[in-house]
Amino acid sequence: TAVAWHEPWVLHRATVVTVDDTLVTAAGLPRATEAPIVHYSPGVDVRIGFPHRVSG
Repeated sequence: TAVAWHEPWVLHRATVVTVDDTLVTAAGLPRATEAPIVHYSPGVDVRIGFPHRVSG
């Protein structure tokens, strides 16, 4: 695992253009009946610390 540092993500509204939910139905789950709530972020700069093993 590693620690990551970044400023908060700034979320923007988005619109779904197309949905391929074959994985959902293949898992035996019902298809969504309502429009999805979606957001996106253009990204943030991230600093990632040195990775280290986690025992357990």
